[in-house]
Amino acid sequence: MASKLAKAVVTGEPELIHIPLYYEFRKNRFGTPKIVVLEEEDGKAALEDPERKENVELLNTYWAMASWTEQNDIVAQSQTTDEFTGNKEPNWTKYRDLRVKKLLRKWDLEFDGKPVPVTEQFIGNLPAEIVLGLFDRYERASGVDKDAEGK
Repeated sequence: MASKLAKAVVTGEPELIHIPLYYEFRKNRFGTPKIVVLEEEDGKAALEDPERKENVELLNTYWAMASWTEQNDIVAQSQTTDEFTGNKEPNWTKYRDLRVKKLLRKWDLEFDGKPVPVTEQFIGNLPAEIVLGLFDRYERASGVDKDAEGK
């Protein structure tokens, strides 16, 4: 039986990480609609709450762990050159954008009953609150927990 690592190396298809994102449509004090990203427990509870459930949605996403090549490409492409010193420096906004656009592989987003493909354009069309929430959860899910370190 092949290991998960061997399969990812040979096929180039890593096991995907499921990242669910619960969010709620609310209106601020001026009546302006706003998207609020919820923690998973609150999102699940909100879907059970008769007063909130019609404004709460769940987006299931599936992400790849970056391969060595992908990570090097992301880091290289997110570098900017300081115009005064000529030194290369990280552009963290570009780094975050590239990680989302290269590592988000699947989602259950639909429009008019048809799946919306995961493309750079559609990712770019997402509300910023959604992308930032997804990125945050992906980084937490793909990192090593303090409890798991050294085990």
